[in-house]
Amino acid sequence: MSAADIHNITLLGYCDGGKTTLVEAIAHHFGVTSRQGTVQDGNTLTDFSPEEKEKKHSLSAGVVHFETKLGRMNIIDTPGYPDFEADAITSMGAAGTATIVVGARETGVPFHTLNLWKKAGGTGLARAVVVTKLDGDNLDLDSVISNIRETFGQRVVPFTLANGTGSDFTAVIEDTGDDNPYHSDLVDAIVEADDDLMERYLEDGEISMDELEKAIPTAMAKGTFAPLFCVDPVRGIGIPEFAE
Repeated sequence: MSAADIHNITLLGYCDGGKTTLVEAIAHHFGVTSRQGTVQDGNTLTDFSPEEKEKKHSLSAGVVHFETKLGRMNIIDTPGYPDFEADAITSMGAAGTATIVVGARETGVPFHTLNLWKKAGGTGLARAVVVTKLDGDNLDLDSVISNIRETFGQRVVPFTLANGTGSDFTAVIEDTGDDNPYHSDLVDAIVEADDDLMERYLEDGEISMDELEKAIPTAMAKGTFAPLFCVDPVRGIGIPEFAE
């Protein structure tokens, strides 16, 4: 196995985002576990110490390994409380991609999450954003996404959208075509990382979906594009689209 076949991803964000639950959902999706553990039951893969089980949150970084069709995946679940930020920062040195996990809320993104976003960018990591807890009450999807983009910048562009919030959130919509309300922002963010694509886009006004998708890893690596995914890890909604 070459280094190119190994993918190290660190999950970062405040303590209420659901990072540990997201790890459980991804591991279950890839068949690492036969059933999905929960923080409440104290049977998750990464919160295994007695103190973590008692307090029901991560106190140190935990790693889950598994094989996928893209190669070996190592996911690092980091603590969300600022008091334990050292493990989150250390994890960035071992990762190629930082996934910022944000619990949906109308009040905006917690400062600690923004701080981790900036540190990951300063480390040169590719970044993505996962929005959880969209099954909560009294949420407006457009407002949630707008708050996130205002905080992190317009390089963050939705790649999958929830079909609703609260009890109406039953599936995600994955559409990079013209029907996507963020299509123009998506194209702009991706082609910015490739001079040839940018030149052709300015001349022709469009780029094929195949070319865009092939250019995504480069755009993420160069920091011009950070895909946003809507998920419900408890029910597994949006997990296949994010994980694969």
